[in-house]
Amino acid sequence: MKRRGIRAVISLAAVAVCYTAYARLVVPLIEPPFDPAARNLSQLEPLSDAILDARLAELAPLFPRRTEMLKNAKLLESDQVKLLLQDYRNLGDGRVLIRPCVLVMYPDRDTASGGLPGSRSIIILEAPEGAVFQFDRPFQLGAGRIGRFVSGQLQGAVVLRSAGGDRSEGAAIRVTTRDVTITERRIWTTQPVEFSWGRNRGRGSGMELVFAGGSSLSQVTDAGWQSLGLERFVLRHVDRLHLETVPAEEASADSPDRKLGDARRVVDAACQGPLFFFPQQGTLTLQEAVKVEFRRGDGPSNRLQCGLLTIFLAKSPTNRPETGPTNASRSPAAPAPSSEALDWQLEGAVAVGSPAVVTIGVWDADIRGDTIRFDAVRQMVEAEAAQGVEFTRPGSRLRAPVVSGQWTDGPDGPALVRAVAEGAGDFRAELPGKSGDFVEGAWGQQLSVQREDDELVTRMSGGVRVDSSWGNLAGKDLWLWLGRLAETSPAAAATAFLPDLSPRRMLARGDVALRSPRLDADVAELQAWFVPPAPHSFADGFHESGGPGTLAGASLLASPAGTGRESHYKTAGRILRAELALAPATAVPNAISMDGDVRIEEDVVPSPQLLPIRLRGEHVELTDVSGPFLTLSMTGGPASMEGRGFGLSGNQIFFERSRNLLSVAGPGGMRLPRTDTASAGTAGFLDLAWEEGMSFDGRTVSVRGNVHGNSPPQRISAQSIEARLRETVFLGAFDAMPKPQLASLSADGDVRLENERLDEQGRRTALDILDLPRVDLDMISGAIESQGPGLLRTLRLPAAFPGSMLPISVGGSVSSPVGNPVGGQVEAGSPASAGGSAPADHAAAGLTALFVRFHQALRGNLLQREITCLGRVTVTYGPAPSWDVTALPTDPARLGPSGMILECRELTARQIPDSTTGRPQLELEAVGNVTAEGTTYTARADRAALNESKTLLILEGGGQTAAELFRQEYVGGPVQRTAARRIFYWYGTRTVKIDGAQSLELSGFSETESYSR
Repeated sequence: MKRRGIRAVISLAAVAVCYTAYARLVVPLIEPPFDPAARNLSQLEPLSDAILDARLAELAPLFPRRTEMLKNAKLLESDQVKLLLQDYRNLGDGRVLIRPCVLVMYPDRDTASGGLPGSRSIIILEAPEGAVFQFDRPFQLGAGRIGRFVSGQLQGAVVLRSAGGDRSEGAAIRVTTRDVTITERRIWTTQPVEFSWGRNRGRGSGMELVFAGGSSLSQVTDAGWQSLGLERFVLRHVDRLHLETVPAEEASADSPDRKLGDARRVVDAACQGPLFFFPQQGTLTLQEAVKVEFRRGDGPSNRLQCGLLTIFLAKSPTNRPETGPTNASRSPAAPAPSSEALDWQLEGAVAVGSPAVVTIGVWDADIRGDTIRFDAVRQMVEAEAAQGVEFTRPGSRLRAPVVSGQWTDGPDGPALVRAVAEGAGDFRAELPGKSGDFVEGAWGQQLSVQREDDELVTRMSGGVRVDSSWGNLAGKDLWLWLGRLAETSPAAAATAFLPDLSPRRMLARGDVALRSPRLDADVAELQAWFVPPAPHSFADGFHESGGPGTLAGASLLASPAGTGRESHYKTAGRILRAELALAPATAVPNAISMDGDVRIEEDVVPSPQLLPIRLRGEHVELTDVSGPFLTLSMTGGPASMEGRGFGLSGNQIFFERSRNLLSVAGPGGMRLPRTDTASAGTAGFLDLAWEEGMSFDGRTVSVRGNVHGNSPPQRISAQSIEARLRETVFLGAFDAMPKPQLASLSADGDVRLENERLDEQGRRTALDILDLPRVDLDMISGAIESQGPGLLRTLRLPAAFPGSMLPISVGGSVSSPVGNPVGGQVEAGSPASAGGSAPADHAAAGLTALFVRFHQALRGNLLQREITCLGRVTVTYGPAPSWDVTALPTDPARLGPSGMILECRELTARQIPDSTTGRPQLELEAVGNVTAEGTTYTARADRAALNESKTLLILEGGGQTAAELFRQEYVGGPVQRTAARRIFYWYGTRTVKIDGAQSLELSGFSETESYSR
């Protein structure tokens, strides 16, 4: 294709055949013949009439409908040149006028002698108005004296045409001009010139051909143009140059699929300055306002505009026939004549301008540069500009100091092999789809595009920045892999910019920073994969709500509806990986993973009332991010996630949206928000820590292995805990999640419940500890139940007693330190001594302890402020040395005057409001073989009640058994026994009141004691 195109370009030089005519006609008459068998015209005798008529008859087919010009014609002939003229006139001084002047030039001697013409054309030069030739001595044709040629003038219209040979439309040659001047080294005319070669045609003015010396005139051979020594061809002005070529493989006459209309390559060129052709150097130049247009068939045009266009050509070594003699007269060394002598091969071109502009019609794109170079052998193009080469198309632009590209011929046309933009550059492109979507970027060193198998690999290096309407990306280096789409419509392939390419992978390295309206990321490396949208993409809609995997629970990072703004997240780590589903004007994430000290933090929350979301770990991975089967896995030492009041930590965290399941393998911790009736409507948290594992299905939280829970002012510890919520929450959307309420809580294995109260200064005023083998709490009804032995410990300052005693706090407390501590056992490192414990001096100011030990069961209701202990109940009451005390003395004498030891089968503790102050008061009710013993009294009864705020002990008998009270005025004093159906004893004032007295024994009655009945 290139050779035929260049042959068409060289058709501009076809007018040089004028000189060939001179060389073929005159030189054989002057110089010794080239072929020994050739005859010199000066040595020929005039032809006989018979021979002349035969020669003219042979020439008649070359002049259809013009046979009159052959009448009375004179004929001079050489081996391959025939000169027809009607008349000639010697003008003197070596000048001769020939009128008309017709030259017939044959491609070889066989054709000239009447043989078959073959496929090569005969060239005919006509000057109807005649020609004047100047010789260095008088022209005497009859005497055989012609002299050496000096110059010639073809007068009036001059026509050069081809005839015979290949009669196809693409082989016909025709050149028309006027007033051609010929010298030994030059042929020129100042007149307009029009020429055509088959479909190729052109128009201009001021033609000139210059030859290198005179040697070529004397050594014309069958090689034709190759031996003329043409030095320069000039066309001073090119109005139009129209060239059409067809690739040889497509133009083959025997090709069944030949479609010239589709295969044609059309070139139109023009310039205001001269066209220069230097065949010895193989250069062709067009100057001043050069315009070149190229198109294929009826397709869109490609155009070039520049100030100077230089084309570099080389003689094509191909498509030449084998050399060898065609008859006995041919020398074995003589080359075979060939019309392919004008066959050139394009090596390259250089366009220079301010700027030079190449327009690619198929992309509607322009390339602008100071210099644009084309290498046809390596199939490369390079453009450079001081202010930067620009590649532009509607809505797109690329700029760099130097831009180059290389391609290869493919089945569908040219295919890009490599493109490079050297130096700092930038680009901008508007994206299809929503108006205003764009992407722009810059690089500091280089942009390259390299073909690897079926992919194009794009790399930007040296401070890369990419900005778009949806965010920004920056890093040291960026790679993008582009591949062919599975299906591409023919219309898109014909008009779109890289129509059948789509991103497959992306890699960014070196201080990568991603900024977007929803997410900021700072990582060392970013990896992305692009895939087609999934069938269950949320773009197709999941419009039902109320379950996992629905649109209502579509994202862990969703923003609540109606807040008026969206969340924004900041992430950091070593590597960020993402799989993105390509959709129109957007990319939907399918999977995301991060490695290396991963941190994800919500820095903008939709509402000031919401707590931000935070994730930490060494590895974080999400799959099916935009679908109903989202999974989240996190690992770390430990990994953690928190937000909206929830918190979770552990070495391995896993979440599965379709099952609404959140779990932790191994040790970890969890925080749940809490708003329940038991805590009087106040918001709080339940913090859990464990050693073996946790699972949460949105309704039930199960934790295992040395579990510790903390919900100030309460704490719990056990081997396993199971907490159940009143309603199922869908863990896929924190913001759409209702505030959960605990429905029940069960703990098993070494259970401990703790409750503490603090005053306004943050000092502890009360502490309750309940040790059980197992406990079940109904957080709605307030019911509590436990089987097996247990121990209840209550420590408080005196004024705090009414507000304590139960595992759930119920109100405020006021510190009023009174009394003195006594000795007791202290448990080292007890949880009761952790955080919130009062200073020693504060604890010593009247700290009181109440220990209740039971052996069978515990039941009650926390909302009603009542618990019951069953089975061999022992109550020990007295002052405590510190908050860490774990046991009180078993000898009442060591409990002090206010101490007491009470034993029974069943004990109920309840809080009731004081009738006077309204403050909660603690009451103890003991049933079954009740004994109570203090330092100065001992009591026995079937039932007993204690109101500690009134220091009142009420004893009741049962059936035939009376209640008994044994008391002393002082330790070691006389004992006084009282028996009655009911006994009221105010041990603080030592006042007794009886109901249904049965006996009264007095010993050493004191006047200070009072007695009432």
